[in-house]
Amino acid sequence: MKRILLIVSIVLIITSVPTTLFASTYLNNNSLTEAEITEKVMKIADKYDIGEKLSKNDQKLIESYLGENKTSSDFKVESKGAQLQEYISESKYNNNGTIGVWVAGDMWQDIQNIVNQSYGGEITAYGVGVDGRDINRIDVEIRHVAFGPIGSGGTYIGLVYDDAISSSCNTYEFCKADGEVNYDAWVAYASAQAIATVTYPSGSVTLATP
Repeated sequence: MKRILLIVSIVLIITSVPTTLFASTYLNNNSLTEAEITEKVMKIADKYDIGEKLSKNDQKLIESYLGENKTSSDFKVESKGAQLQEYISESKYNNNGTIGVWVAGDMWQDIQNIVNQSYGGEITAYGVGVDGRDINRIDVEIRHVAFGPIGSGGTYIGLVYDDAISSSCNTYEFCKADGEVNYDAWVAYASAQAIATVTYPSGSVTLATP
């Protein structure tokens, strides 16, 4: 998995680069839900390696999706200084409604612009449904991506971090991903997503939230 662009030396003058956390905090496009924004951000991150600059179009999209122009009070986001924490409780079933996954817990991000970035949480995925005992595997992760200035003088915005806290369990009951990760990178925009998958003999169900 893509990991981190380490800062070897910082010779840049710190300017007013905006720091943005959960997509749920700043919604610039009223036509998109929080989950849709997060999914679009993750798909953009999937296209790049660590240290690679974004295309002009993708940079504009990230600024639009994660910009600080508008604050939403529609989602359960708690501010603690530079830290935002989101509480989650969602479920999803297969087409037959017989097997599903329920995700509960919290995840957080603490972004400080230049150094001492961190993220973490405690997310538990449960196998549910009338055929729940048929589940033979549960996977769960907290994915965190970050974009920030790269290049000489911080000319461009690129992907500076992409990694996850993850866990896999061969059980039908539950699986938990928890912990905290610290890293150093110059971060302007960041987003996180909890992803859980239950696998059973005839298929799987995946829930990504927010």
